Amino acid sequence: MTKPTPRPDDGYSLYVSDPTPSFPLERIRKQDEEIQIPPTSPTPRRSRPDLTLKILSIRLAILIGCAITGGSTYALARDVQRSIETSRGAMNSRDYKHWMHIARTTVYDACYHGCRNCNNPNYAYDACARTAEVNVTGVICDGNVMWNWKDRYPAACLKAVGEICKKDMFRSARRDHLKKFAYIVLTVLADVVFGFLTYGIFWCWIGQYRKHRAVKARQRSAVWPRENGYGYDQPPPPPSTMWESGTEKTPTPSKTGVAPPLKASKKTTGRRSLSWGQLSIAALATLPGKTAAYPCTGYDDVANQYFVDANQSTFGVVSGWMSNCYKYRRRSGKHWPTHTRRNVAPLDYVNEILPSVVGCGFELVEAVEGDTNLRIANPLIEKEWRVMIRVNGYNLTSSTETDQSIQCLHDISKSK
Repeated sequence: MTKPTPRPDDGYSLYVSDPTPSFPLERIRKQDEEIQIPPTSPTPRRSRPDLTLKILSIRLAILIGCAITGGSTYALARDVQRSIETSRGAMNSRDYKHWMHIARTTVYDACYHGCRNCNNPNYAYDACARTAEVNVTGVICDGNVMWNWKDRYPAACLKAVGEICKKDMFRSARRDHLKKFAYIVLTVLADVVFGFLTYGIFWCWIGQYRKHRAVKARQRSAVWPRENGYGYDQPPPPPSTMWESGTEKTPTPSKTGVAPPLKASKKTTGRRSLSWGQLSIAALATLPGKTAAYPCTGYDDVANQYFVDANQSTFGVVSGWMSNCYKYRRRSGKHWPTHTRRNVAPLDYVNEILPSVVGCGFELVEAVEGDTNLRIANPLIEKEWRVMIRVNGYNLTSSTETDQSIQCLHDISKSK
């Protein structure tokens, strides 16, 4: 008995095979993306040439800096040496009479006559202090003692003070000459600045030269022949393949292989304002203070008050020309300019000393007839009261003694 032959429609498969293998689609897609993005060629290193150029630039900067320092130092040293020799020769060539004249005019006259319309209340005080430093055996040289003498310019004192003036002038000239050596510090700083400047200019020139060569290289590569529409150094693009994926779409890379940059978020910055510390400092700067006060002239009118004694024989005047000034700052728009303000006028100083003048037996009047050219040579009056007292004479009642009223004016002082 034979078996029936099965037919195609009996429900049985005619072929039996293994399961269908899976294709690596993800790997193929990654390879396709890598082919589309050409790898960037690494920039060739210039290790050896750059090292040589760096050493050359450093040596050039040091050479220029040393040349500037050496040349300027030599020029300053020669100038100072020449100035010292010239001033020393001029001082040594003058005789003692010249220095005696300087001692009389700059020291003793300043102590006796003071300074009118100057802004230094210590002018006469400093001059009298220099006369007190002189020590001559058997001779009084202190101007504070000889202020009312008939012969108040002793020759021995003038000669001794002249020697002091000579030494002081030479010392001052030497100090001025030595100040020029301070410029050596500036030359050292200039050495460093010019060194860095030379270094920067050198590398700037190297950068411009390399940029110029790169531009020429790009121009030459632009005219090279092309094959099939593509350059020899660029492979043809692979065939486009579309893949469907459920992931998010990434930005399409550009031809250079770099994705377009993301837009930066805008950050708003607040307005800058002054801190409380800055505001407090600015407020303190606008306040006047005693430490910033100084004597000044030319801001107020000169104040004069005349006086006369009961006999109408001795008279004089109290003159004031100095004011008390201080600096302060006031805001004007965006700036803080400095201004000058006066809180004490010359008339205030004159009115302050008038009770002491009246206490010496004088009366205040509006005007007097005669010259008041003799100063009461007490330097403390200008230093402490900031006024000057002048009279018509010292010994009007007696030819050998100073009047008591004049001596009383001389003794006026805040320190007593």
